Amino acid sequence: MKRIIMVLVLMLCICGVSRADTLVIGDIIRNLDIKQGVAFSLADNQLNHLSTVEILEYNGFALEGGAAYDAEKTGIKAVAVVSYNLVNLKDIGVNVPILDMVSLRPGIYGGFGSVGAGNEFDYGISLSMISLSW
Repeated sequence: MKRIIMVLVLMLCICGVSRADTLVIGDIIRNLDIKQGVAFSLADNQLNHLSTVEILEYNGFALEGGAAYDAEKTGIKAVAVVSYNLVNLKDIGVNVPILDMVSLRPGIYGGFGSVGAGNEFDYGISLSMISLSW
């Protein structure tokens, strides 16, 4: 009986110390840096609109994930982009409200569209031009 009481007291002590933080979606969205740009598809020789979020960054190179939108032979695609931060007007010192969002990031991308609809693999070169953050 003493052992059971001792185990219950220890369990209550451990539970009293544990704590869970709240997950606020707004905080996550505020930390996202959404990049908008264009992608030239080498699969169908068309320009696509590209929207990505930076996943990893190292020495100016970044791995981004996002979506490239409709083109003639390929529909909406989930893409991965490897890009390089070439020019960022905010880092140069531009303080104009619209121009400080401009950053030129050339890169290469690859992605897949609807897998069941046939071969919708897409690849090409990209240029992210606007970086939006809240």
